[in-house]
Amino acid sequence: MKVELFCEWGLPPSPPWKGGACITTALTIILLAIVASAVQADDSIRPFLAVGRAVTAPKIDGVLDDEIWKTAGCVPFLTLRGNPEHLRTRTFMAWDDEHLYVAFDCPEPKPEHILFRKKGRDAGSLDDDDSVMIFIQSPDTPLYYRFVINTGGFVFDEHHYDFKWSCDVTGGARVGRDAWTSEMAIPWAAIGGTPKPDRTWRVNLRRHRAGSGGYFTWWSNTGPEARTPHRFGIVRFVDSAPAIHHLELGYELTGLNHLSARAHGPAEGFFSLSIRHADGEQGVSRIDLPVGSMQPLELSYPISIRTHEKLVIELSGGGQSYFRQLVDTRVSPLISVKKIDRTLDLLAQKAELATEDRYRSALKAARLRGREELAKLEQRVTAAVESGSTIGALQWKEMARPVLELQELTVQPVLWTQEPLAQSSPEMLPGAVEKLHSVDIAGAVNEQEAGALLISNLFAESDLDLRIEMGKAQRLEGDGGNALTRSHIALCEAVMIPTRAHGTIGDPISKLGKAGRVHVPRNQTREVWFLADTYDLSPGYYKVPVRILPIDYATGVMPAAFELRVRIRDFELPKKMPITVFNFEYDRGVSGNPDYLADLLRCRTNVFSISSTPVPDDDGNADFASIDGLLKNVPDDCKVWFETWFMRSRGWQQPRFENWLRQFVAHLASRGFGYERWTLHVFDESLSDDFFECAKQIKRVDPNVRITQDHMGKPDRIRLFAPYIDVWCPHFKNLDESEALEAMRATGKPIWTYNCAPSPSLYSPQTHRSMPLRAWKYKLDGVTTWTYSQSIWNDVSREHNFGLFFGAADGGSVPSKRFEGWREGTDDYLYMYLYEAALEELDEPTAVDRELLEKARELGAIRDSTTLSHFREVRNRVAHRILELRGKTLESDFPN
Repeated sequence: MKVELFCEWGLPPSPPWKGGACITTALTIILLAIVASAVQADDSIRPFLAVGRAVTAPKIDGVLDDEIWKTAGCVPFLTLRGNPEHLRTRTFMAWDDEHLYVAFDCPEPKPEHILFRKKGRDAGSLDDDDSVMIFIQSPDTPLYYRFVINTGGFVFDEHHYDFKWSCDVTGGARVGRDAWTSEMAIPWAAIGGTPKPDRTWRVNLRRHRAGSGGYFTWWSNTGPEARTPHRFGIVRFVDSAPAIHHLELGYELTGLNHLSARAHGPAEGFFSLSIRHADGEQGVSRIDLPVGSMQPLELSYPISIRTHEKLVIELSGGGQSYFRQLVDTRVSPLISVKKIDRTLDLLAQKAELATEDRYRSALKAARLRGREELAKLEQRVTAAVESGSTIGALQWKEMARPVLELQELTVQPVLWTQEPLAQSSPEMLPGAVEKLHSVDIAGAVNEQEAGALLISNLFAESDLDLRIEMGKAQRLEGDGGNALTRSHIALCEAVMIPTRAHGTIGDPISKLGKAGRVHVPRNQTREVWFLADTYDLSPGYYKVPVRILPIDYATGVMPAAFELRVRIRDFELPKKMPITVFNFEYDRGVSGNPDYLADLLRCRTNVFSISSTPVPDDDGNADFASIDGLLKNVPDDCKVWFETWFMRSRGWQQPRFENWLRQFVAHLASRGFGYERWTLHVFDESLSDDFFECAKQIKRVDPNVRITQDHMGKPDRIRLFAPYIDVWCPHFKNLDESEALEAMRATGKPIWTYNCAPSPSLYSPQTHRSMPLRAWKYKLDGVTTWTYSQSIWNDVSREHNFGLFFGAADGGSVPSKRFEGWREGTDDYLYMYLYEAALEELDEPTAVDRELLEKARELGAIRDSTTLSHFREVRNRVAHRILELRGKTLESDFPN
């Protein structure tokens, strides 16, 4: 590989003024002088060239056949990045008492792409043409001169944005088959006078390949602003000097590398070419120059893990430097032993301060692992150097990966992952201190699935304000249909709230703003969710790049990155539940709120609970229209459960009751709710005598009115109520009472189940997730949970806090982890529903299927001790078995 010093920047800016040039110029001079004096210490790392006198002035025709160019001082550019051809552009310089002579040799494999549009002297800045230029600044002024020449040999000159300035510069250019060359003669009188001994000038050189991608090539890297003289290279004009006319580094790899050059030394003196570390260490390699003619040279030099990231190539002799070029080692990834040592020391310090055994062990393990990996890597590089070989780029990348991750560990927030529904708290710490490579989400079509990211601020000296940035989703498998994009992934944060039983935990799952900002206090952890919505998307495997960026880089924290991997499996979950699903309190504070309705439908709710049933007056009349808004929002394929608590206190025995019930039935029918679309719930958790008499009275007035009850009771009591009850709904803890459950089954009526008291201090997310699987386990017809109503943002008081969502600042809803657990549970039910349907195609389930079905039944046992990983394991196995039974195979959701 041939190399050039290449920096990709924009065009030079337009002049910063249109008038008042004298004042602005004066201010510029002052500012540049201040900057120049402040950066003198930087000169030791700037490129340097000693330019010798020309014995005979060259002919300025663009043809580099003059004798002077064979030994003139030369700048062979070295590519850093951006130029795909890695062209060996070279600039030659010589001088006499009248002129500075500059020549450019520009290899061009695509001469047909050369742009040549500006014709004539000072026809414009030539920045839109293929061109070369020289910036030059006299030691006696902070202002610079710029001279540009294009492939037509036309010159443009300026004096620090003064485009009207001009001098007697001459130029010429010639375009050949695979290169173009140019020459300029710049009069010293126009730019500050003939150089004086021991005075240095500031110079920079540039090539612009306008027709081949707009690439810029520089001698001295000035950063994003080209017009910064204190970052130009340094030139000294001398009587004679050795010169390098060719320089090639090839691929710089760890191990023993080789530098090749063509150079010559004057007839007198001792000169050598060396390459050394940029931090001032002894020369890595040195070779003497031949005298009087151009000769090929080769130096061998090692690059180890302790090599400075930059190397200095220098041509010197007699205590003087004649050529100096700073180059990156370009080993990627680059290992910094200093950073690694800092990391290891910090891990040791944190381990000493840790109060939690698990975390202390994680820190010690990370430190031990780091020392072992560093020693292993150093041994392999040393072996390569001693054997005279190099380590290939791909091999090095894999070898260096563990050490590089350690190097980055303490300058980034520690990222880790866990089950999304697992409890999180500010004080929780990772079980392992290592680099996070991915957060994984797997699901079918038509579901919402989350992946959790934990961000721990363990090593920063202050709180961290971070921003999460997702890149464009890349589809690696699958084609056609609606592909997953960033818009299908919601960023959410588990907001930390105080609770009575568990301290401060992350329960509300609130969407992050568009800025994606997260605040992580020092020595604390925060949890972020990636919530993927796969409704109506096509199956496939996707990767989304994610970056964690510090808002303030002054904290010393560097960006971290990982992949969000999303697998959408090749089957669909039904959009509707095959059993009844509802949550109490649809109307309590949620009337007309689209957020709440969307929440319920997202969980495939198909029965809506209304507790604000209109109460009759003394004549049995009621404001039935008061519930019309609620009824209007209920989808046509859904039903309603009406709570009628006012009937408990013998209201059902009063004459007004019959009139009220007939009007209620008629009003519901007029709104599209026939008998099959609603039910009355009169007595709560009871099979009392009053309930029995009330149920008989309701059936006497209208036998088609459906009645629910939510108490298990004894088998004989169930049989007594059987003629008057249309839906049984025992508490989930009573389902193990087999005789009573069988008595309910014997009636042939639907059986649902429910739970209640779901505050963060009582039931965990896995309890809520287990509920639908409990309904599947017992082959029930419906399932419900108490309660979809608003929770207060803390439950430190002794008040009940049963709600499954939290009120948002804009009046909407913020779901809890418990509600997300319920949603996951309804998806679990659908997986089992599809699995059993697929098994019906077999003569009988296999041993694998029987074992898997039993594991799923165990998850329906409602035990908080059931770990969330068990749910994940069973879900994934069921999903892969569904695919297998459908004749599809998927070895792994996430390929290595």
